[in-house]
Amino acid sequence: MRDTPRPGEVFEGHLIEGEIGRGGMGMVFRARNVALARPRAIKVIAPELSADPAFAARFRRESRLAASVEHPNIVAVHNAGEDDGLLFIVMRLVEGVDLHRLLEDGPLPPLRAIPILDGVARALDAAHHAGLVHRDVKPANILIESRGSGEHVYLTDFGISKPTSTKTAGGSDRESEEALTIEGQVLGTADYVAPEQVEHGISDPRSDVYSLACVAFHVLTGAPPFRRDTEIATLIAQTKAERPGASTINPSLPAGVDEVLREGMAIDPDERPQTAGAFADRLEA
Repeated sequence: MRDTPRPGEVFEGHLIEGEIGRGGMGMVFRARNVALARPRAIKVIAPELSADPAFAARFRRESRLAASVEHPNIVAVHNAGEDDGLLFIVMRLVEGVDLHRLLEDGPLPPLRAIPILDGVARALDAAHHAGLVHRDVKPANILIESRGSGEHVYLTDFGISKPTSTKTAGGSDRESEEALTIEGQVLGTADYVAPEQVEHGISDPRSDVYSLACVAFHVLTGAPPFRRDTEIATLIAQTKAERPGASTINPSLPAGVDEVLREGMAIDPDERPQTAGAFADRLEA
């Protein structure tokens, strides 16, 4: 297996210009397509995951599905594949900042927050319509690009997404994941992961609605709803704790926000809004 590319190298027809970020799944680079002279973002999957045959097969399958989803609020996938055993995905380069960094300065005012959340909701509805569940909706995967006097929102990183193809005993569409962990870590991020992903290793579009509601809570208050001292304690709180009130943290929030957020963060998926768009519409009302 080849090494992870470095700045100055040409990788799959792209000149690597620099690192954008890194995480448990791999590294993201700023690159330029040599033939077209177009900027791109390339995510290179970590060697230990690329070497896992089951992961590699799932990655190829889900990359094709993610590339088929075209929506103004979803980062376009241009190519995906393998270079000497190293998995990669080529995406549109978004010239902006992720929501996680914006929130380092505190909560956003509702007039700015609501359009951002609405853009993410529309992206999720498009993905769900195509049969894809994101499973890791979080501020770091929401990109904000300035356009003139406004902002455009993108949802990115469908790297642990899964097709929604399995029927439950009750007849509803719900995906049964082969495993909830990679190298012992929960798929999804503890601050935003749905209770059913934690307890049962299953997810459907309503799991993304839950995560979006947790993100909304964070955006409007400046803190995730169930943050505890340890990741395990946070995961337990997602599944057991009373749903907190955002207005107790940020009293300036409009009336009715608490009820909408609590519905979105309901432990029982049946009690949540059944689409991301429905949740966003209620939040905006």
